[in-house]
Amino acid sequence: MRKRYNAKFFFTFLFFVCSLFYSAFARPFFPKSQLSLKDCIAVGLKHQPDLKAAREKLKGYLAGKGAALSFYFPRLELDSDYFRGNFFAVQGPLSEIFPGTFTVYYTQLSASYVFEDFGKRFARVGKSEAQVEQAVQAYQKERLTVIFRISKAYYHLLKAEAFLKLRGDDLKEAQKNLALAEGLVQTGERSKIVLSEAIVSRDTAQYDLIRAEHQTADAVDDLNQEMGVSNPPAYKIRANSSIFPINFTLMKALALSFHLNPDLLAQKAKVKEEQAEVNEFTAEKWPVLSGSASYGWVDEVFPPKFSTWNFGVSLTWPFFNGGFLNEKISEFEALKKREIAKEKALILKIENKVERNYRAVQDARSELKAAESEVKAAEENYRLTLKRYQLGLSSSAALSLARAGLSLARAHQVQALSHLRMSEAEVYYSIGMP
Repeated sequence: MRKRYNAKFFFTFLFFVCSLFYSAFARPFFPKSQLSLKDCIAVGLKHQPDLKAAREKLKGYLAGKGAALSFYFPRLELDSDYFRGNFFAVQGPLSEIFPGTFTVYYTQLSASYVFEDFGKRFARVGKSEAQVEQAVQAYQKERLTVIFRISKAYYHLLKAEAFLKLRGDDLKEAQKNLALAEGLVQTGERSKIVLSEAIVSRDTAQYDLIRAEHQTADAVDDLNQEMGVSNPPAYKIRANSSIFPINFTLMKALALSFHLNPDLLAQKAKVKEEQAEVNEFTAEKWPVLSGSASYGWVDEVFPPKFSTWNFGVSLTWPFFNGGFLNEKISEFEALKKREIAKEKALILKIENKVERNYRAVQDARSELKAAESEVKAAEENYRLTLKRYQLGLSSSAALSLARAGLSLARAHQVQALSHLRMSEAEVYYSIGMP
C-alpha cells in the first residue's frame, strides 16, 4: 500500500513539473510584467505571424538575387557515361562500313565561362535587385503596419483603462451622494424623492462601471491579437502620455515621407525592374562570347585509360528573330512608363495623406487643451454645487447635473488625449517612420 502511494506521489509530481515546462514554453516571452508601448512593439515584432511571412518572402528574393549573381562565375561539370550498342565503324572509303558491337566508358570534367554577353547578366542581376528591394519595402511596410496596429490597440487600452477609472470614481461619488441623501431624508431635510434619485444614479454608475470593465477586457484581447500572442502571462501597461511626439514641421514630414515611405520606395523599385527588363531584351540583340574546355578518359573497359581533351571559343550572335525582341522592348518600355505614372500619383497621395494627418495632430492638441479647460470648470462647478447642496441651497437634480457634467468633461479629456495619440501614430505611419 505504501509503494502505491509513493508511485502516485511520483506521477503527480512529474505531471506538475511537465505542466510547468509546458507553460514556460507555450506562453510567449514578455520582457516584464508592466509593458510600455516599446515593450509591446518588441513582443509584436517577435511573435506576429504576418511579419514572419514577410520575412520569409524577403529571404526567397535574396536567394533569387544570389542565383542571378551565379551567372558571373564559370560552370564546372563532371560527366561519366556508359554506352553499349551497335555502332558503325568507318574505315577507308565509305563503301567499307563494318557494323560492330562496342562498349564505351567515358568520364569528362568540363568548364565553361561567358567572357562577354554585352549586358545580359547585368540586366538579370538588376532585375533581381529591384525585386529584392520591393520585398524589403514590403517587409518594412508590414513591420510599420504591425507597429501602427499595436500602437492603436495600446492607446485604445489606455483609453479603456482611463474610462474604467473614471467610471469607478463616478460610482464612488454616487455612493457618497446616496449616503448623504439617506442622511438628509432621515433628518427630514429632504423628501424621499431625493433618495430615489440617488439610488438611480448609483445603479447607473454601477452599470457604466461594468460596461467599462468589459470594454477594457476587449481592449486587452485586441492588444494581444495585434502582438500575435495568445495565453500571455499577466501584465499591465504603462500609462505614458505619448511615445511618438510630433516635434517637426510639415515640410520636414513631407521630406521624410518621400525618403522613407515603403510604398513609394517599392514603386521606385518597380520602375527599376521594368527598366531592367528593357535592358535584358536589348542585350539579347548583341552576341555572346564564351569559352569552354574539357578533359576526360575513354576506353572499352573500366576504368577508362585513354585521355581526351578539348578547348574552344565560341561567338553566338542572333541576327533574326521575327521582331520578337523589338516587340518585347516596346512592351516593357510601356510598362515602365505606366509604373512611372503610378509613382507620380502615389507621391500626390502620400503628400495629401501626410498633410491631413499632420493637421489632425494640431486639431487634437487644440481639442485636448479645450478639454482640460472644460475639466477645470466642471470640477469647480461640482465643488460649488456640492457645497450648496450640503447647506440646503441646491437640489439633488442640480447636484446630479453637476456630477454628470464633470463626468462628461473628464470623458472628453480622455477622448481628446486618445485622439492626439492616435493622430501622432497616423503621422508616423503615413511618413513611413518606425
